[in-house]
Amino acid sequence: MNVANKVLSDDELEQLSSWPAEVARSDLVAYFTLSVEDRRWVRSHRGAVERIGLAVQLGGLAFLGFVPDDLTGTPGEVVAWVAGQVSVAAATFNRYATGVDGRTRRRHLAAVVERAGWRVCGPGEWKVLGDWLTVRALEHDTPSVLFRQALNQLRADRVVRPGLDRLMRAVATARVTAQDEIRRRLDPELSARRCE
Repeated sequence: MNVANKVLSDDELEQLSSWPAEVARSDLVAYFTLSVEDRRWVRSHRGAVERIGLAVQLGGLAFLGFVPDDLTGTPGEVVAWVAGQVSVAAATFNRYATGVDGRTRRRHLAAVVERAGWRVCGPGEWKVLGDWLTVRALEHDTPSVLFRQALNQLRADRVVRPGLDRLMRAVATARVTAQDEIRRRLDPELSARRCE
């Protein structure tokens, strides 16, 4: 069992790992409407399959904070909305979701992350997140609350969300570090006489 399973239900893990069943029109407009520059960037790539795949991932990153590994679960309304903007038939996306190999997907995802102005969660981002989580853990100790706050902070900082298990380990580490810090701060006040 992974660390995230100890704090989140199976349903929550599923929701945090994939696309939602449907996307509201307001979210389509807010997250999946490509700017003129984004449409130009998408159209600079070869082939309709590649263009729609890149465009969907560009919106998905903004909407979810990551791009799901399984693109076959992409809601139809997302595909249709994006397809209209890049002048590609929506059905073309199925060829991208099922036919593009892992190496190409990784290359495309890196291009999407760069285009969107996001960063992957590297060592520097982990350090910043860990320090931030420790400060939050000094305020309260509920793992699920800290986990949700970490998700929000990553999005605010435009850092691609790492794996859920790894993120939950960061929450657990922050909680331990915060407990140690609380003990360190209280130690001078807890004289033998006061403890009695």
